[in-house]
Amino acid sequence: MQYSTFKKFSFRFFPALVFLSMGLGLQACAAVSEESAQVSPAKAPSTAPLVLAQNNAELDCQNAITTVDLNRCAQIELSAAEQQMEFYLEKALILQKRDPVVVEGIKIAQQQWQVYQQAHCESVYNQWREGTIRGVMAVNCKKELTQQRTFEIWKSFLTTLDSSLVPRPEF
Repeated sequence: MQYSTFKKFSFRFFPALVFLSMGLGLQACAAVSEESAQVSPAKAPSTAPLVLAQNNAELDCQNAITTVDLNRCAQIELSAAEQQMEFYLEKALILQKRDPVVVEGIKIAQQQWQVYQQAHCESVYNQWREGTIRGVMAVNCKKELTQQRTFEIWKSFLTTLDSSLVPRPEF
């Protein structure tokens, strides 16, 4: 089953989920499958790259059971969501390039959103600080906010009143 499905009931059955550190970078999980890592100009990236090859063993996030695998899968989903957001942000900046005021506004809003995301998800982490689940909760917070931001970028800058200039993001 996918992590997003698993998370709905995993906390009841797997209370010992451990995350190495909230500040852990995405380097360990950035090597997603080739298909998901390549961004085609005609197709927006999906947030479903769920297989990671590492140490000659494949991580199957649809069937992840161990704490380590669940944490790695959560990071992979976050990385995919961030890639998708960057795709839409780049398209918005390209589309709006003739209006420097709008471009500057998008950039400022993105910087301020990043500050908000960090502060909000850090408070989620702190809410769960006594439990080993704190890392997964914080990563999931970041993923959900990233998906919300992606949708807002699409809705605000990549659609017109009667059409969409780029496909609607899928989560």
